[in-house]
Amino acid sequence: MDLATIKRRISTELEDIAAQLRRQDGPVVAEHTRGDFFDAAQVVEHREREHFNTGRLAHRARRLAAALERVRAGAYGICAECGEAIPGARLMAIPDADACVRCQAQLEHARPASEDGAAGVQSAWKLGRRRAREASPR
Repeated sequence: MDLATIKRRISTELEDIAAQLRRQDGPVVAEHTRGDFFDAAQVVEHREREHFNTGRLAHRARRLAAALERVRAGAYGICAECGEAIPGARLMAIPDADACVRCQAQLEHARPASEDGAAGVQSAWKLGRRRAREASPR
């Protein structure tokens, strides 16, 4: 695994996301809703989809920025949970991965079924960080 290649790949993806977010933040066009109920419903659905997509892109950008910081700090490719090396194939598939497959499965299994989306990711992240602090010698 070549860290320079990974760093370039992460940086390129971050630039692409920033460009997408800039396009979405363009001028708001007043949408014509004087049609029937279904026209208005489509407008609302379109706005909700854009809002969801913006949130998804922002979340991805935060994870990639954190991965880039791990590259700079020399901690990239090390599982934040167990301290083992994350396999190169996993990092190539998911460059922002901060947990090995085994630990990621445990984190996802520990997440209550009622949680979903970013809240579940955040709670799993907090659980993992708490485990790491408890396991580390002081």
